[in-house]
Amino acid sequence: MDNKTSTDVVPVARQSSLSARDLDALREGTYGPNFPRLPADEMGLMTSVTEISDEGGKYGGGFADAFFEIPSEFWVYRGHFRGDPIMPGTLQVDALLALTGLFGGWVWNGGPSKGRAVGFGNVKMRFEVKPPAKILTYHIDVKSAKMRGPNLIVQATGSVFCDGQISVDVNNLSAWIVPA
Repeated sequence: MDNKTSTDVVPVARQSSLSARDLDALREGTYGPNFPRLPADEMGLMTSVTEISDEGGKYGGGFADAFFEIPSEFWVYRGHFRGDPIMPGTLQVDALLALTGLFGGWVWNGGPSKGRAVGFGNVKMRFEVKPPAKILTYHIDVKSAKMRGPNLIVQATGSVFCDGQISVDVNNLSAWIVPA
């Protein structure tokens, strides 16, 4: 990143997108020794990362875009709520935190690491995600990615879109990348 006020780390992974196979490797811990794992199984709410960059975005600190193909028999619809299925907004926020952590892992250069969501704030739920929704699109704009001692903290804003309509806005996402 050229903006030294935004970051003091250097990206080590130069792929500008990550396939479903790459994300599966990140979930299993086989993508590379320095990358933190992503949530797996039912909590793996990303199909692929369509673009990731340490430049640009709303704040100049980088951005990431990802999407999730909603299965026709999506597990959350079975119990939230019976007879009125809706994807919890908190799961959408969790996916944005995972994308924020993934960005941190993408720029991390400190050896084996673990990602941790550490906070979020100013959340606005704008649209219900319910059947027959097909695609969730995630976008984060990185405010900063800075080292604090041995840890990297990434701060971002994010949005979730359901089939093109905004469903969640978060003005403060924070994730730590810590040595493993």
